[in-house]
Amino acid sequence: MKALGLLFLFAGSVSAGVVYCKQKKQKLLILRELIFSLNHMEGQLRTNDLPLKELCTQMAHMSGRAVCPFYASLTRKLSQLGEVSFAELWGQALTEELPGLDGVMRDTLLQLGNSLGRYELQQQLRALQACRSSLYAQLEEAKKAYPNQAKLGMGLSASVGILVWIILA
Repeated sequence: MKALGLLFLFAGSVSAGVVYCKQKKQKLLILRELIFSLNHMEGQLRTNDLPLKELCTQMAHMSGRAVCPFYASLTRKLSQLGEVSFAELWGQALTEELPGLDGVMRDTLLQLGNSLGRYELQQQLRALQACRSSLYAQLEEAKKAYPNQAKLGMGLSASVGILVWIILA
C-alpha cells in the first residue's frame, strides 16, 4: 500500500512537469495564431477597410482554436461600443479569453487595442505591424527557450518525485 502511495506521489510530481511543458507549448501556439490573425487583419484593413464589428466577426471565424475565443468574445462585446471604448472591450476580451498572456504580450496587444478603430487607417496599420513584429520577436525567443524549459520542467518534476520517493520509502 505504501508503494502505491509513493507511486502516486511520483506520478503527481511528473504530472506537474507535463503541465508546465504544456503551458509553454500553449504560449507558442497562441503567439503563432495571434501573428497569423494580425496578418489577416492587416490584409483586410488594407483591402476592404472593414468596420470593426465586421472585422472582428471575420477574425473569430478564421482564427485558430487558441485565439478564436478572444475574437468571438470581442465580437459579442461590440454591442456595448459607444458606452465603453473599443480599447476597454479589447482589454476585457484579452483578460477573459487569454488569461495566460505574460506581461509583455498583454501590453503589446493592449497598445494595439488602443489604436484600432481610433486613428486613421495608416496609423492603425503601423500599430498592427509594430504589434506583429513584437509578437514575432517573442515567438522566436520562446521557440529558442522551449527545449531547455521542457527539459528543466520535466527533469525537476521527476527529480522531486524521486526525492520524495527516497525520503518516504
